[in-house]
Formats: sequence, C-alpha cells, structure tokens
Amino acid sequence: MKIRRAHVSNSSSSSFMLAMSGERGDVIISIKANLSEIGTIITSEEELNEYFVNEYGYDRIKTIEKVLASEGEWLLEKYEEAILAMENGKKIVVGIVANDDDNQISRLLADQGFPESDEYEIIEQVER
Repeated sequence: MKIRRAHVSNSSSSSFMLAMSGERGDVIISIKANLSEIGTIITSEEELNEYFVNEYGYDRIKTIEKVLASEGEWLLEKYEEAILAMENGKKIVVGIVANDDDNQISRLLADQGFPESDEYEIIEQVER
C-alpha cells in the first residue's frame, strides 16, 4: 500500500478517510467543497464498523473484531483514530476520488490530495 502525503501525478484514483467537524461535510481546501457529494459521512460506531467490514472483510470475515484482527496493526490504528475522532464530536468521511470523475472536486483531490487544514484531520490518504 502506498501512503500519499504530497502531490502525485501518475495515479488515477485515491481513497481517503478524514475526521472532521461540521454538519454536512463542508471544509475549505482551496475552495469550499461539500465532501458528502464525493464521500460518505459516518456519524456512529455502528456505521464505522459496517464500513470497515465491507471495505476490509472477506467472504468469511463478517465481524469488526475479525476484520481488525485479520489485517494487522495498521488497520486497528486507523479504526481507533476514527473512533477517537467521533468521541471528540467529529464525523468521519470516507470515499474515493478519481481524476476521471465528472465531479471537479473529486478530480482536484485526486490530483492534489487533501492539503493540511485546521478544519479536518487526515486519518488516511492512499493512492490506488
């Protein structure tokens, strides 16, 4: 897995997970973007568990405990960071952005990545 922390131009898509404040997923990147248009907002531990099971589970791995145990420490750390963010009143936004998407914000983020911001915390940003 490649973790992106800066601009990368040869990737066609990137996944993301952010911990954020705000009601609708609005953050200022270099323009105001409603992240609910390109991602899913997770507001509860139950929704987060469902996301992790669907994203990282396999045919026989259908519980959050088994998913977290099967993938190693990196996934548990990401999960715990998301839980802590929600306990601190933030929402989690997950999604995939692609430079061939019809959505301009998606294309911008696929090309540039999420910049550092006081409005959100980057939990994960991965090239796909």
